Amino acid sequence: MSKEEIIHQHARRVARGLIVDEFDTPRNLEFLRGDKLKDKCYLIIGGTNGIGAATGILFALQGARVIVNYHANPRRVDYMKAQLDAAGADLSRFAFVKADITDQRQIYGLYERVKEEFDGGIDAIGLYAAGGAGKKNNTFAWRINHIAQLNLAELALEHEVFPETGGDLLWVTSNYALGYKGVAEPANPALTDYLTDYHPVARWKHRTGIELDRMESQLTINNVRLLTLSGPIVPHTSAIDVIQLRTPHLYPLLISYFNEASRLDMAAGALDLLTNPHFASGDVLFVTQNYSHHHFPR
Repeated sequence: MSKEEIIHQHARRVARGLIVDEFDTPRNLEFLRGDKLKDKCYLIIGGTNGIGAATGILFALQGARVIVNYHANPRRVDYMKAQLDAAGADLSRFAFVKADITDQRQIYGLYERVKEEFDGGIDAIGLYAAGGAGKKNNTFAWRINHIAQLNLAELALEHEVFPETGGDLLWVTSNYALGYKGVAEPANPALTDYLTDYHPVARWKHRTGIELDRMESQLTINNVRLLTLSGPIVPHTSAIDVIQLRTPHLYPLLISYFNEASRLDMAAGALDLLTNPHFASGDVLFVTQNYSHHHFPR
């Protein structure tokens, strides 16, 4: 067996444990395949890991074409392809584009590639990328969770990546970040260190939500809905990876504290937001366990 085959086999095995098992349970079957997104085109920022990856798989199984943006790690692309393969998704419906979204020039390049791939424009951009938890350099948390998100929104309008009929800008955040009021003392003091690590992410995500709200009128003029998907901090995402690496004994406690939901719960929420015409620009959909969605109009 070649080195490439060994890597792919390992990635596929890991993929089944990380994502595909969430699709295999009976309660998920209704979301596996369908045509809710037939002939639709989506760009997922930060789509090779966590919630973004699960969303890409679900969207593909619902008939969409998907462009997945990733930062720098080609191994994540390999894993994503293995996940798609294991889920039975059509790889031909995917394109992977490397771009550092903290660099405006690379955002320009990303959008140029999008326009090449999808002549008629894209129906939605999903802002899934996040990072900076546990990092000493808070500048990175500011750049990835705040500046990059705003640049992506503004430059999407400037580059006219949406069709003339309009589209959707989907911003993904956590419940903790959405209602952020500074580092609070958790009900269980054992989680203090984790929330301190997550503080820079929550702080800048919260600020991004405020700034995106201020952009809503500009988006509306261009027939673009601003939609927010908010949920608990879920397993197999960068935020949880921090706690597993630094203090793994706290992982069960953390999941219990944040009211566990799966990545597929969040992906199903995104599907609801983008396909339900009753959602208006500015609306927020909160996700809890087992696809329990709570809609809060603006």
